[in-house]
Amino acid sequence: MPILNNDVVLLIEDHLYYQPDKFSMMRVCRQWYALLLPRLFARRIWVSRENIYPLVRCIQKNPSIRTAIQNLVVRLDLELVSKEQGPEPKYDARIVRDAVERACDSRAEQTRWNRGLRMGDKDAWLAVLLQYLEGITVLDLGYSDKSDYFIPMLRRVVSQTSPLNTKPVFQKLEKVHVSTDEDIIHLVASDFLPLFRLPAMRVFNADGLYEEYEENSLKPSPGTSGIREMNLGRVGLGSNGVRGMADYITACGNLEIFEYQHNSRTPSRHFSLSFHSGAFYTALATQKNSLRVLRLNDSGQSLARGCDDEFDNEEFNQFGSLVEFHHLRELRISVRTILQFGHGHHPTVSLSAVLPSSLECLYLSHYWEEDFDVVVANLTSVATQRAERFSNLIQVRIQSSHMERFPRSEGGWKLELPESIHRIFAPLAEMFLEAGIDFGLCKPGWAAGRIA
Repeated sequence: MPILNNDVVLLIEDHLYYQPDKFSMMRVCRQWYALLLPRLFARRIWVSRENIYPLVRCIQKNPSIRTAIQNLVVRLDLELVSKEQGPEPKYDARIVRDAVERACDSRAEQTRWNRGLRMGDKDAWLAVLLQYLEGITVLDLGYSDKSDYFIPMLRRVVSQTSPLNTKPVFQKLEKVHVSTDEDIIHLVASDFLPLFRLPAMRVFNADGLYEEYEENSLKPSPGTSGIREMNLGRVGLGSNGVRGMADYITACGNLEIFEYQHNSRTPSRHFSLSFHSGAFYTALATQKNSLRVLRLNDSGQSLARGCDDEFDNEEFNQFGSLVEFHHLRELRISVRTILQFGHGHHPTVSLSAVLPSSLECLYLSHYWEEDFDVVVANLTSVATQRAERFSNLIQVRIQSSHMERFPRSEGGWKLELPESIHRIFAPLAEMFLEAGIDFGLCKPGWAAGRIA
């Protein structure tokens, strides 16, 4: 067989669209295998219910893959195969016997884990796979149920417990995204705290988290994590951080971007928990010397029925001043949070008194018609102080909750801001225009231009 130049082989691989075809090409000969293996596994690898077992077997036979995998997307159904069906013969737990023995603290745990592997428990196989990820930098983890194997293994890997400290597993991990396939809040926030101790971690995104008080021996010390960006609820489901996600935020040494969208639901389903801005302010105050972007519940839920009175007090509900946040450039927040309405019907502070002079983009959400006079008066004060206080401000947006239905040309209806809303804000818009500030109204959920 003629030997093709490596550049030609790579050119052929570039023109193959489907991943299975690329892996088939890799198995043509040893030359192509050596050339393509690190190239293919360095790209995004999808791990599904069907291929996690073949992937583990492949790594067992080819140890070099351990350092080649850099970007992993996990989408698994973590439920066990029905016991009535019996174990699936394709799952051979013997191939990972050494890995299980190395990770288990007791014979009973080892027996339980092996049983899960033989039954095809994808969470059990994911925990095995975790031990081989020595070169991974990006992990996108989809969850649908409680983890009996992966989370405990994560704790052991991060703590570098012997004999797991012989391999640099997760030591290069920079970015993690955790999400749930279900429309419920059930992922325990403290389960993922160990990730904050990893040396290369810089970005943590999660959806569907529920914050509850739980002692965690792997909780990082305040200010020790290198995480710079945190998004909790950006996908749409949101999270329930009733305690202000304080363990996450205070762990960071220099947090630059923080986004949180609230979902009032809890795993209990019998009660809901409202958004408590004061708890977040206390935690965020530890990042005032580094925070550049703050998007705090600008499109999430605020109030909940059946709220637990344990958190219904001034400490948890009163936001504070951002004047000392000298690096803050973008702020997306609700009108009643930044103006500190609390449980009352009137603001307790003025906008110009709580905004930092560094601000470039201001996005006020959850505006209601009864707040019109308050909003106009406060924004007028900001506009008039543009020269001496807010010289960096270039954009202001107001999210109006007042929407009307309009017919579509192709049929059906669409929700739009009524012309009356634009008219009543016209004088304010003109004032901002004269001040050199881009002012506009937007619909709920609309993504304004983001600076970060």
